[in-house]
Amino acid sequence: MDQRPLSAYSEAFLSIRLSLSYLFALAEKVHTDSTFKELDYTFLRLEALVAEIQALQHKDADLIRAFDNAPIDALFLLVSREGPLFTEKNRELDLRYQEEFLVNNSQRHIQQLAAQISQYTERVNQRVDDEIAEAGLSVSKARDATLMLSIMSLLLAASVSWFYVRRNILGRLVRLQSNMHSIASGTLSINVIQEGQDEISEMAKDLKTFQEAAVQTEAMHRQLAAETQERLDTEKRLRLAQQDLIQAGKLAALGQLSVAITHEINQPLAVMRNQIHSVGLCLDKGLMDQAKSGVERLTQQLEKTAGITHHLRGFARKTDQKPYPILLAPVIDAAVELLKSKSSHCQPELTGDADVWVMAEPIRLEQVMVNLIMNALDAVQQSQNPSVRVSWSLCANAEWVEILVEDNGPGIESDCKEHIFDPYFTTKSPGKGLGLGLSISYNILQDFDGRISLMDTTSGACFQIMIPMASDTTPV
Repeated sequence: MDQRPLSAYSEAFLSIRLSLSYLFALAEKVHTDSTFKELDYTFLRLEALVAEIQALQHKDADLIRAFDNAPIDALFLLVSREGPLFTEKNRELDLRYQEEFLVNNSQRHIQQLAAQISQYTERVNQRVDDEIAEAGLSVSKARDATLMLSIMSLLLAASVSWFYVRRNILGRLVRLQSNMHSIASGTLSINVIQEGQDEISEMAKDLKTFQEAAVQTEAMHRQLAAETQERLDTEKRLRLAQQDLIQAGKLAALGQLSVAITHEINQPLAVMRNQIHSVGLCLDKGLMDQAKSGVERLTQQLEKTAGITHHLRGFARKTDQKPYPILLAPVIDAAVELLKSKSSHCQPELTGDADVWVMAEPIRLEQVMVNLIMNALDAVQQSQNPSVRVSWSLCANAEWVEILVEDNGPGIESDCKEHIFDPYFTTKSPGKGLGLGLSISYNILQDFDGRISLMDTTSGACFQIMIPMASDTTPV
């Protein structure tokens, strides 16, 4: 590799990293595409982005050798039209269109079949009426004949009605109706008998066609149900992974505060060490009152240390509780207390009503506040008059609570604002942040049916949190 400045490679690496982040976001968007047009447009953007990344790679041969291209090539294959992502999504949309087509086609067949049954029933009734009229006319004409001929005519008419109409027409209609009821009730394996060359046989053929279509639709439904269950399982695994990511974000925040927290714990430990030595001297000299006073101060330091560790243990605890009514002010106070050792250069200013209730979960909401306040404290480290302000108030419609976290730091550049909530996007220098804090905060607030946004300001930065107010202030 040549001797160019490291910043040149860093800029190239950063460009590729940003493009890869956008590539991941587009790949996740494929899940929400509902038409072939949307899917094709998404993959056109993916292909353009892949071409852009490849152009960045081939722009510098040394940069290509410095990169491990195997994972990137695998990613390019995944988001290509030959990859499994496009194939599976395309198959899903195709199955969805097939299902709609089969359902519409089945409904059309049912309507046609019902119309044919109605028409044919009218024709059969008319035919029966005509035959009865003819039989009555024959009886009327033969009335003057012998009584035996009249009786024979009546018997003949009755025989024709019985054997032809009932057995040959009505019997087949009854069987056809029974078959339709069975299919309508879900018994698709019934055998539809097709006999004769009349309208009833045509109806039986149509019913057979409908039965085959229904069997195919049922098989499609079972397949879709299995795929739906598989997607639900995948969504469950993704939610668990998201919870693990939130937990990792909390531990990362604690890791960034570890040095300051160690200092906070070492202070009472040093005091306790001195107190123990003083108590020992007092006991040796028989000064019991002074020894008792020293033990009391020792107890105070122990309680202070226990309070710090208890708070850290509670913050690091993994939780998946659903939102419930909580007081907002203690959560913000706990976040500020956790960042006390990091705020020596600037004490956050808190403004808000102490009796504001919101629908949230305290541990995860505290994590959101820790992320925002810690970012604000980092932003004002180089300011001459650093200022960090946290305020909260009830909105005019009394349904939402607004939380503002403001600082007078350098602010956020306009080209970074649209990516500020993307995973692994950070404006901090390397080693100062993972780029997960705001992304995790965004997901946590979505779980609370809330939202977070970056406000437009003339100087510094201001993050707005909107969280539902708790109508019932009875804590769980």
